[in-house]
Amino acid sequence: MKLSYLHEVLEQSALRYPDLPALYFSEATLNYLQLWQRVQVCAAELSSRFRVGDRVAVLAWNSPDYLVLIYAASFARLILVPLNTRLARAEWDYQLHSTGASALFLDEVFVHRFEDMGTGAEPALIGLSAFIAGLGDTDFAANHRESLIAQG
Repeated sequence: MKLSYLHEVLEQSALRYPDLPALYFSEATLNYLQLWQRVQVCAAELSSRFRVGDRVAVLAWNSPDYLVLIYAASFARLILVPLNTRLARAEWDYQLHSTGASALFLDEVFVHRFEDMGTGAEPALIGLSAFIAGLGDTDFAANHRESLIAQG
């Protein structure tokens, strides 16, 4: 089986090993099925906000939410632009401008670095943890799977 997109690796793992641990983080564990369900829900939300091929940037520390965003961006056919957490604000601004990112997903620890952008700014600022937490029920993914596949 030829896999063309990153998220397909996770999907195959979820089908083959649904109950095996996929992620250990701090004291939490997610199995492959749980991780895949979160990715599907996130991808559905991303697809409702962005068009295929849009660039979305992320400035975050390694976390389960970041991992979900990586796979979900692939599923939604978005181009993920990871920003280096060690750079200065001017360097992030340059990267955001030069890549044409339409959104920037931020870890809470970085929000204060972008307070001057305000609402209506380009790119749109989105809190990563709040975005993932707000996705809610993973049954949403099952109901929207066909529309996601049709987009790709």
